[in-house]
Amino acid sequence: MILPAIYYGKDGNDKFRLGLGLGFSKVNIKGTADFNDGYGNFNNFLVFSSGRNFDEKIDNMGKYSLLNNGNIDADPYRAYLLSNLSAGNNLESLGLYTLLKGDVNPKSIDPFLALFYSQLTQNNLSPLELYALLTLGIGRVNSSANQAKSFYVFWEIPIGAINWRLRLSGPFYSQNGYKISLTTVEMSFYTPIEF
Repeated sequence: MILPAIYYGKDGNDKFRLGLGLGFSKVNIKGTADFNDGYGNFNNFLVFSSGRNFDEKIDNMGKYSLLNNGNIDADPYRAYLLSNLSAGNNLESLGLYTLLKGDVNPKSIDPFLALFYSQLTQNNLSPLELYALLTLGIGRVNSSANQAKSFYVFWEIPIGAINWRLRLSGPFYSQNGYKISLTTVEMSFYTPIEF
């Protein structure tokens, strides 16, 4: 991150200060993300239950997943499979494709959701089909930006010999129709030393 900051406050690092900085940073994000904002199981129950037959349930799940976690790293094959999930062996192909790519850590799979899908399908899913359904709400994130806008805001108050600081900072940018922001919230206590 390179960002110049402007400070408001009295001289000396043991006095009240308020700071603001704007600049740029280089960002590299790789990993797995849950795009359901904590409502994954509830949303999956609703969407899967909305179909009248198995093919419609699977199609609804594919469309929901495509709209919800979409294509942040522009994977056209995954997008194709999600848009036609009940056709042919697409559900099984998606499971195999996700497994081979290593996009999802097995620890992130919810066993309660596995039980739910197994019960609603009368245990008629192959292991790859079940794996594909369990990983629909989880997506791979591979994003980078060389000049992402960044901010830095802090508030500092002296409390005797110790200073308390609250800081908010992080980059924000857009990629493939997604708005990506990483915000760091930090609270610290420190003793200022002047030379």
